[in-house]
Amino acid sequence: MMTIELIDFLFQLCGCGILGVGIWLRLSYAGYAQLLPRYSMISADSLCIAVGVIVFIVAFFGCCGSWFQSRCMLITVSWLVSGTARCEAGANTLQSKVIVQKSLFFKSSY
Repeated sequence: MMTIELIDFLFQLCGCGILGVGIWLRLSYAGYAQLLPRYSMISADSLCIAVGVIVFIVAFFGCCGSWFQSRCMLITVSWLVSGTARCEAGANTLQSKVIVQKSLFFKSSY
């Protein structure tokens, strides 16, 4: 039990670190977002903030669930982790389809 709490605490620290980097990027390089306002939602700072918040929340539920031995929190963590894995798999599938379409487009244009 203590090992799980330590690992979850380290994930919380990593989530806070990623969130801090995202906020730093947002504040330091705010002018670059105006260059491509159409793609400002997928910029590095937005992605770091989103990933940092998600990692922190999942690790927080995991740490509290293992500390208090709460079945509800542990079920919530398992749902969040499985949902995150499904989103990653979907993004990977989408990325591979986009790469195939780009390669077909470039082959047909030459």
